[in-house]
Amino acid sequence: MTRFCQECGKKANPEDKMCVHCGTKLPTIVNNKVGEEKRQRSEKAPLSKKKKIVYSAVGMLAIFSIGFILWAQSYQSASSVEKRFVNAITEKDEQAVTKLVVHQDGSSATKAEAEALIKLAEEEGTSVVGDLVSVQPHDKFLFVFTARKVEAIDQYAVYTEPIEGLSFLFNEKEMTQQQPAEDEMIYGPFIPGSYELEAVFSGKYGETKKSGRITLADTYGNPTNVDMDINVSKVVFYVTNYNDLDLEKSFLKLGEEKIPLQEDGSTKAVGPFILDGSQQIQTSVSMPWGEVVSEAFQITEAEMVVFADVLSEKQYSGLKDTLKDFGEQYVESLAGKDASLLKVVSEDLQSMINDEVDEYWFYSGKFEQLEIDQNSIQVDSSSKAPVIEILSQYSFNEAVHELEETPDFYDVSFILRMNLVYNTDEKQWKIVSMTDDSYTYFDPTDKVSGSGTVFGPDEEAVAKAKSNILNAEIASFMESYTRSSVDAINYRNYYYVEDYIADDSPRAKEAEEYIDYLEEKGITEDLLETELESVEKIDDSTWNVTMVESFTIYNPDSSQDKTFRTKVVLKKINDEYKVYELVETKEV
Repeated sequence: MTRFCQECGKKANPEDKMCVHCGTKLPTIVNNKVGEEKRQRSEKAPLSKKKKIVYSAVGMLAIFSIGFILWAQSYQSASSVEKRFVNAITEKDEQAVTKLVVHQDGSSATKAEAEALIKLAEEEGTSVVGDLVSVQPHDKFLFVFTARKVEAIDQYAVYTEPIEGLSFLFNEKEMTQQQPAEDEMIYGPFIPGSYELEAVFSGKYGETKKSGRITLADTYGNPTNVDMDINVSKVVFYVTNYNDLDLEKSFLKLGEEKIPLQEDGSTKAVGPFILDGSQQIQTSVSMPWGEVVSEAFQITEAEMVVFADVLSEKQYSGLKDTLKDFGEQYVESLAGKDASLLKVVSEDLQSMINDEVDEYWFYSGKFEQLEIDQNSIQVDSSSKAPVIEILSQYSFNEAVHELEETPDFYDVSFILRMNLVYNTDEKQWKIVSMTDDSYTYFDPTDKVSGSGTVFGPDEEAVAKAKSNILNAEIASFMESYTRSSVDAINYRNYYYVEDYIADDSPRAKEAEEYIDYLEEKGITEDLLETELESVEKIDDSTWNVTMVESFTIYNPDSSQDKTFRTKVVLKKINDEYKVYELVETKEV
């Protein structure tokens, strides 16, 4: 005869005395009938109608009670609960799932958790869900029968980069943190499921939200990482050119807030910020030319490297104007052979450029373009007046030629490292030095066109050049004349100098007599050096020439060095220079 446990409804073997499923004692079998005892039936008197009704009611109640007990036991059996759970998941019956599923501590699942569990079954299949739940006894059914629930393995979500002001919503519900720690945020316990996840940030510097999903389905109940790029973080800022700045007067500007800089140009961690570019920051530095506030930088990373502007747009515009003016003035000064035309440079630089002017060649040219690399700006604060260093490329169309020659123009470019200081009194930039840096990498940020005006030798430059040429010719002639005079003295023969002296001139007779005089005294000479001091034009072929000359004078018993300032009249005869007259000689 087949037997069933009256407690759990499971099938029992004939020889079992206790239910192997729930441990309940099983009824005995006697003569193939359960609980039936042998007894003798005795004849009884017929029952009254009233007793029959009572007995019938009692019998019906007993039958109903037995049926109810059997139903209740079957309804709360593990297989029945499991079947109802599978049906509820399959039919997406959130209400049924909510009633059936509990946490490990016996607390009921919420509607949001039921939704998540059904979603997990949709995405991963019921077999995955089956690994995360089990049917377990939980409390009593109708205060008598053992109640069974689907117990789920508790799930936890963990975020390992906690940020002040950041929280998470799971299926639109805010969850409290479990075991809060400095280095992580743990949420739970959850019923296993696929949850809508929303990160919510609200802080001093803004608010943001981000949505996603998270699957909580760890069969061991280990925390599941929240793998979401929330893009919110505290930020450390680094100012790369901090060495150029007065750090005590420099800071980062966040609205009205001032963030100080440390010795290495960095800040302390600031924020948290939303790293989507919606937050912006500026550098503010104090320079001799005024406070400089940079353009706004978008905050997009947890470590921001920024370059502090040392020039405002207005100041940079003034610096560009100075560099452009230099290009125009440079070609004008070379063409005019006059470095004083360079108004935007220091006196030392004027002098250096003036030394480059060729006395015998002429310059013609025009300034075509200036290119500037604003990113190359550096500040040298080692001197009293900070120096701005910047790379610039100048392009010219120019020619170097002889005076009467037609210029043959060609294009030329120079990359120059320009150093400028700011005159706080004049409110102007001055170029104090420049060096050729043509082999460096150059990436211009700005281009400025020149005026295109062609500068060539003017009358003054031509006159000056002609004067220089004349002076050079006269200096060369006078040196040769003096050397030949010394030879004539030492060799006692006018022949050595006569080609340098005009025939029948006052100097011709005087020179012959002077040679005879020195021969009589036994005096000889060595020329040490000569210098042309001045040339004064008398007419187109006559000049007063003053020379400073040094000699070693040898007497018969001694020698000494002497310097004389000698003035002569020089004439050009048949296109040749000739000394005409010795005006005076005085020892210096």
